[in-house]
Amino acid sequence: MDDIILPKDWRWATQENDVVFARTLIRQTMSPYWRRRGMVFNTTLFMRQWVKLTAAIIERDETAVGVIAWENEPRVAYLREFHLVESYRGQGLGMQVLQDWINLQQNQGVETMYLKVFADNPARRLYERVGFRHAKNFEEIDGLLGMQRNHA
Repeated sequence: MDDIILPKDWRWATQENDVVFARTLIRQTMSPYWRRRGMVFNTTLFMRQWVKLTAAIIERDETAVGVIAWENEPRVAYLREFHLVESYRGQGLGMQVLQDWINLQQNQGVETMYLKVFADNPARRLYERVGFRHAKNFEEIDGLLGMQRNHA
């Protein structure tokens, strides 16, 4: 992390309250999709996953408005979480953050990026606009899609 320069308005998610912010925001944004599928938020599972992720908090005027978290393997990145506070959606911030993340990954030598999204999530269109393409269906969870973007 120390050798990575974060984009403007990003900071590493290292403050004590960052995990609480991320957990709360993820639960809020994902609950409607989980409910439709009979799923519930699992705090223990979240915490087990969170400690494995590289994560940043997105800020506006020193206020946390989003979270982005990922995992890397050699030349591969997995976008695990990307959520914005509702009042900041639909204003171009998501596109900017996602493009910044893609640039960050490419600067680190990443060639292929993956993510999962529910087919009925409007964020799917955002991912498609920045070059992610449908790559896989996850039969075990209704409507869960795998998407992939290759470095052009």
